[in-house]
Amino acid sequence: MGHRIPPHRQCFKVVTNLMIHPIKYFVLIVLICVSCLNKQDTSVNQIKNSTSDTLRAIAFYDSISYQINLTGPPIQRFLDKTGFALLELKLDPKAVIDITELQLLLDSARRMNKIRLFSISKIVEIDSAINYKQRILSKETILMGLLKNEIPACLEIFAENTDDRQPRCSRLILPKLEKLREALDDVQKAKIEFKDKYRFTTPEK
Repeated sequence: MGHRIPPHRQCFKVVTNLMIHPIKYFVLIVLICVSCLNKQDTSVNQIKNSTSDTLRAIAFYDSISYQINLTGPPIQRFLDKTGFALLELKLDPKAVIDITELQLLLDSARRMNKIRLFSISKIVEIDSAINYKQRILSKETILMGLLKNEIPACLEIFAENTDDRQPRCSRLILPKLEKLREALDDVQKAKIEFKDKYRFTTPEK
């Protein structure tokens, strides 16, 4: 039987392949990044060694996961909607995009991202060698920049009456998405390091 590639590894492999043609497959890049970004395993599948350090590590890990899952849906709804808008413009360059709806969703996503950053920053890091919390915060800070800078600029492009809105928006956001992809990969590595060190597993999602 072949070795099964974990879902998050499949995700990043696909994203990397799509980066070869960044404009053509921009929407898929957005949706794949979103699926990686806003899902976090929380329930412990197996405790390999029930020591006090392990139990403390599980509590720490789950407290971060809880904040990610709690604030995730509004962020995902906005990015999904943005991805579909880009797809619509790719299929029909003259399509009319509902900017008002997107702006409302963006405001909600930015609030949730801010709450997530604040809440996770208050959690006490228990392992400065792995630095799991800080690696999560680094990823969230990149997302904050995307929501604060590139995405609003993209909405301004959506509001224009031109036929090149999709490629212009794609080129605008792609560099930040690449940084986000790299940060997501680093978070996945940190998760593996953390769970291996403290000897517990969680269900793959």
